[in-house]
Amino acid sequence: MAHIQLESQNISLALLGQLEKVLDQLNFLHRKHDLHVFVFDHRTADKLPDFLDMPVNGWIEIGPQPINWTHLENLPDHEQSLLLTVTTKTAFQHHMAVHLMKVLDGMLGLDEDTKQEIQTSLHEAITNAIVHGNLNMESNFSTPEAMAEFYNLIDMRLAQPFYAERYVTLHISWDDAYIEFMLFDEGAGIPTDAYTEKKEIAVGAHGMGATLIQHLSDEVSVQNSSLHLRFKR
Repeated sequence: MAHIQLESQNISLALLGQLEKVLDQLNFLHRKHDLHVFVFDHRTADKLPDFLDMPVNGWIEIGPQPINWTHLENLPDHEQSLLLTVTTKTAFQHHMAVHLMKVLDGMLGLDEDTKQEIQTSLHEAITNAIVHGNLNMESNFSTPEAMAEFYNLIDMRLAQPFYAERYVTLHISWDDAYIEFMLFDEGAGIPTDAYTEKKEIAVGAHGMGATLIQHLSDEVSVQNSSLHLRFKR
């Protein structure tokens, strides 16, 4: 069952209307094990690093767009898990992998090599979800001018609610052997060949995120347009 804690002084009445649906979806996802979720307004998302220090195992940013989790219906119901849903804008503005690694390490006490592998993979995966997923952009550029145009386009799309208010959702679960990450965005879907062939890492090359993830993760797969990563503990 899901238990929701509100940042009550900041949640607007308009956004409160989404909570009943969110609660129904969370109760469906966590049918056996409790999930304690902190819900906050998108206008206070700059406090996310502080929110992640709270003694809960779920964090949900409520933005202007409704949250639709129908694509998460097959999410495993693990007793030991974390859930995070934030808007594209929030995911872009914060070093999500660093903050989440701090939370995980505090709970699991991972060794340095494992932490570095997970943090790097998670950073690349979240970046891909933001840029290639929710912002619907390609990163094929070979000149400084093309790179500058690419980053200008990122800024332009982050200023457009259609892109900035989409959601990124990350589910983390673990047991004694593995830590598993499931990452969802609201883009067009991950290309089927993105993780099927392990390429060599080219130093200084761009667009190598998927390759880095393949080399650092113990298992990588794409299922129902979501990215699944597994790491041995």
